[in-house]
Amino acid sequence: MLRFAAAAPRPSPPFPITPLFFGGSAFAPPPPARSLSAAFLRRLCSTRLAMASAAVDVAPPPTTPATSAAAAAAAAAAPASIAAAAGAASATPGAAAAVAAATAEAASTAAAAVPDTPVAGDGARSRRAACGRAAKHAASLEAAQATLLALHTTAALHCRRVVLPSGEYLSTCSAGPVDAPPLVVAHGWGAGLGLFGRNIDAAAQSYRVHLVDWPGCGGSSRPPLPPPSADVDANVRGAVDYFVEPLAAWARIMTADAAEPGFKGPFRLAGHSQGGYLAAAYARRYPADVSHLLLLSPAGVPVGPSDAELNASLAAMPWGRRTLFGTFRRLWRSAVTPQSIVRAGGSAVGRPLLTKYVTARFPWMDGPSSAATAAYLYELFSAPVGSEAAIVRLLRPGLYAYRPAVEWIPSLRMPTTFMYGDGDWMDWRGGAAAVAAMPPGLGEVLNVPAAGHFLFVENADDFNRQFVGALRRADAATTAAGDGGNSA
Repeated sequence: MLRFAAAAPRPSPPFPITPLFFGGSAFAPPPPARSLSAAFLRRLCSTRLAMASAAVDVAPPPTTPATSAAAAAAAAAAPASIAAAAGAASATPGAAAAVAAATAEAASTAAAAVPDTPVAGDGARSRRAACGRAAKHAASLEAAQATLLALHTTAALHCRRVVLPSGEYLSTCSAGPVDAPPLVVAHGWGAGLGLFGRNIDAAAQSYRVHLVDWPGCGGSSRPPLPPPSADVDANVRGAVDYFVEPLAAWARIMTADAAEPGFKGPFRLAGHSQGGYLAAAYARRYPADVSHLLLLSPAGVPVGPSDAELNASLAAMPWGRRTLFGTFRRLWRSAVTPQSIVRAGGSAVGRPLLTKYVTARFPWMDGPSSAATAAYLYELFSAPVGSEAAIVRLLRPGLYAYRPAVEWIPSLRMPTTFMYGDGDWMDWRGGAAAVAAMPPGLGEVLNVPAAGHFLFVENADDFNRQFVGALRRADAATTAAGDGGNSA
């Protein structure tokens, strides 16, 4: 079912020229030696600690009133203190640094008040313990995430590390009634679960929302990517395995978790940008797990031009654009990433860079939101080497997939919703082509007005209304079909 407005978003050019932070990138991975070194140091300083799984609830445990009060106070104090600093900054020239200072202080308070609870699976009560600089960074990331989520979420959140049988872990934040139908939401390239703060409350009214950081991203552990191969299919398969298999293990643990009684049977799976491509790959590999697939401005859907066509397009460009796009292609194959620039420059370079990026990309954000978003992105980009290299194994220069999802999404037999912003640089026609090839009524393409690639941030109200509406329509269709899926 097509629900796209007449004013369709512009298709993306062969070579995107906008810096594509956390939704796609024009850059390539760090050198293999650097990744191997990071992996070796991580293994060297990791230990396994015996931990007991704690019960999960949407409300603070009644047996710990002091901890509950501290957590509530921290959640309330974080946005208030940041807002106060933002007001001071607007009234006093040169006081903008107060916003960042208040963000850090409030985040530290919130992180201390709400301890991270590891949840081990498959009978193993273990977690990886970071050491030194990595441990400090993990704490800073969790604090920045807590601050950003507190600004936009009133629902009670349960954030923890879900430990997999491999010993790796996926950072997870859950909200909503524990017995409600499960909804799993995954971010895009270079991003993290904290960016979905504006969408939690709307979805958590009817669903148990689980925000998950992909492996090698955000607060999740960072195992090394498999060695690169000269074979394209081997590279794509290795990258998909890297992300999809840990998520499958995570789903098995959640299903067996007595504290998550609603996580039974298939779940709804949403993914943004590269996360949309990976969510579709998960649904392809584990179709029985997914009752409804929601692809939010997904990358890698349409069939792109051939290398010969791209070269011809490049040759026909004026010298200035040809030089720019040629540089883009070289950077794609080089050892430069936005993350590596931030890591190399440290706080003195990274924080101002990301503050300027957020201000330019989201000029409508108020002071506290802008400061908290920039602080969170800095922690994401300055984190140890993770899975950012995977994007060049999945996508060609120009951000076209080596194995376009439009070629296999139509074979899926669960309801599938594509969502794009009306100013999106992702080409919505790929989603429309996939829906047209699906059985009637199984797919739809939705348009979010006044939004671009980050539709869930840029117009959260319209996004939430359409997103929840799509969930309910699919639930109603599933119930009518009588296939035994969870329904709201």
